[in-house]
Amino acid sequence: CPPDYLAVAMLSAAGAVLGNKVGIFPYANDESWEVYPALWGGIVGDPGTKKTPSLLHAHKPLHHLESQAAQKYVSDMQAHKQAMLQHEKAVAAWSKNKGTSFKPTPPVEPKRTRYVVHDSTYQALGVILADNPRGVLALADELSGLLQSLDTAGQEAARGFYLTGWSGTGGYSFDRVGRGSITLDRYCLSVFGGFQPDRVKAYVQFTQRGSSKNDGLLQRFQLLVWPDSVGTFKFVDRPPNKSAISKYQTAVISLPAFTDQPIQGGRRLANGSQLLHFTPTAQQAFNAWYVENETMLASGGLDSARQSHFAKYRSLVPALALLFHLLDGHSGPVCDDC
Repeated sequence: CPPDYLAVAMLSAAGAVLGNKVGIFPYANDESWEVYPALWGGIVGDPGTKKTPSLLHAHKPLHHLESQAAQKYVSDMQAHKQAMLQHEKAVAAWSKNKGTSFKPTPPVEPKRTRYVVHDSTYQALGVILADNPRGVLALADELSGLLQSLDTAGQEAARGFYLTGWSGTGGYSFDRVGRGSITLDRYCLSVFGGFQPDRVKAYVQFTQRGSSKNDGLLQRFQLLVWPDSVGTFKFVDRPPNKSAISKYQTAVISLPAFTDQPIQGGRRLANGSQLLHFTPTAQQAFNAWYVENETMLASGGLDSARQSHFAKYRSLVPALALLFHLLDGHSGPVCDDC
């Protein structure tokens, strides 16, 4: 399959694990701008171009983490049930001797850690994100269906929910009759999947016609690749590079534990996130690129769709640098090579 498929899928997996737990300050002095590496992306290709196998292989570490979290949740719930039984006995004993002590506090119900969600309404996603504000990856084998559903009349709230979750810093609240309220002070939502060419072509044309829904939804898919066909076939049957596979999977699987610890050179915010800066050399490289990109955006030579597309490179470039930095196991500020 095209290596592009694996590359962007691997980066999406790593970014989803990090979510809004680790970020970068793109500016050297102004720390009001935070960028997080939970990226949206997708792979475009005709049926049979191995989109699905690519996704399965690249996202194996995500599914491993999801499986581990599910097993831990089952174990935690069993322990919670035992703790509740002890709590009920303690409350009964307290009731017989009121006034001699404080009423026993019930044990806190454990929360299930999630990394991947496949088919979910935005309300159900909100419930999951309430327990996982770090973020989850909404994975779809065919993303056109998701985009079309968000275009449907009556789905404006769902569309807004996806748009807000892209940056990793936005908040949202749900108010449902009979279900109470859910408030997300800060949540992160990644999206990844496959596109068939004809469907993505129609969607791009739709955004370029000055549609009222040209709100930057498609431009948020920054890791979107559509490789050219090589036009030839070469039969390959060789043993997989187990060392490379293991290195990649270990790098992603170790990210949750790594980010829970203080990161050298990172600044921890009140919300628990840790953010890094560039090294001085890397900062110069970023600044030079940033000036070029902003100059192009200010020239007025781009249509609205491309204007929105390149404007979102402001966060894409530092996010990729941070991902390379952490996946390579580096510490301290993000270096020039990354």
